[in-house]
Amino acid sequence: MPTLAEQSLNTKETNQSAGAAIRRRPLRIAVVGSRGIPSAYSGVERACESLYLRLAERGHHVTCYCRPEYAPDGPHMYRGVTLRPTRAITTQALDNLSSTFVALGHALRAGNFDLVHFHAIPAGFFAPLARLRGFPVISTIQGLDWRRAKWKGIGSVVIKQAERFLVHEARRMIVVSRELQAYYRAQYGRITSYVPNGVELVQPAMYADDTVLRTFELQPREYLLYLARLVPEKRTHDLIQAFAQVRTDKKLIIAGDSSPTSSYVAELKRLAASDSRIMFIGFQRGDAVHTLFHNASGYVLPSELEGLPLSLLEAMSHGTTPIVSDIGPHRELLSPISGYNLFFKPHDVSGLADCLHRLLAAPDHYNALGRRIRQFVEQNFSWNAITDLTEDLYYDAIENGPDRAFDLSLGGRA
Repeated sequence: MPTLAEQSLNTKETNQSAGAAIRRRPLRIAVVGSRGIPSAYSGVERACESLYLRLAERGHHVTCYCRPEYAPDGPHMYRGVTLRPTRAITTQALDNLSSTFVALGHALRAGNFDLVHFHAIPAGFFAPLARLRGFPVISTIQGLDWRRAKWKGIGSVVIKQAERFLVHEARRMIVVSRELQAYYRAQYGRITSYVPNGVELVQPAMYADDTVLRTFELQPREYLLYLARLVPEKRTHDLIQAFAQVRTDKKLIIAGDSSPTSSYVAELKRLAASDSRIMFIGFQRGDAVHTLFHNASGYVLPSELEGLPLSLLEAMSHGTTPIVSDIGPHRELLSPISGYNLFFKPHDVSGLADCLHRLLAAPDHYNALGRRIRQFVEQNFSWNAITDLTEDLYYDAIENGPDRAFDLSLGGRA
């Protein structure tokens, strides 16, 4: 069997074929497994919004099956994408699976799609149904969901089975990190395509509105930022404990959503109760997110588990120097950057505190590093290039050729 490298397309070949793909007929694409757009929760939704709006602009017919709150009045258009609400059993165990089942059932009955694109592993539980009806299945894997703290016992078993279905039934599999690519190769011998998440090119208009700073009485460069979901595997509790060891007048801003782990959020607030420097400001969206990233002294992400975190990419795109746990996806994003030295071992509170001390003690040094980080992201994580590659992968899947890997290679060191 040829090696993965032998089967991969390099960036030049991919761009050439993508140009030809754009001139083919528009595709009818069903999107299943995302909560919906515009994004209001996680990196999966933000990635879907950036990708599918671009595909719609190119003339493709995209139907995004979404939760009812995204389309409360029934199906409608959002910037060229059809949003079609689905019902779900609103429990943690059944929410995703039930909404996916309803969405896929509607898509299969409609019968007018060229392909179905599944997002996240749990959606793959129903991949055999799509294949039996002759629909090409594309899957995007943002992380190994069965490892997440909220899935235990039977939940983890079900998601592992969904993963096996995807491996065997999906015509093409997309992964957002090299670590995931290596996992599927080693575990299943499955070829996957490396297509990372991207970021929008930062423009001054994105962070011109300082309402969020005024609302929470924040001054530029006078706070550290955590902006991500508040779930146990992100290990926000380690950050709170490490920050307690740091002597600084700067604030620690924790911005994130509690769903579905409100008990964890209560524990975080208990840990932080005695430190007036720590502020919980809830979920933020749109320009408020850009303003928070752009004005922070640093961004901290202490996760023990990630796919390829979009929040980290967004911080990097603003030139905000991050402090991150030393896990594969974080190293993938930051180790190519010369001079980056703010990794710490997962769960190591003292190591995290040391990184916080070093960042705050040398602002000029780390601001210069932040500028190199921003340049690296701009050169390597363009949504236009990612859309080109995804579009070409779609056409290749529909033509039903042999499974092969599409690869968006990084452009070198910064």
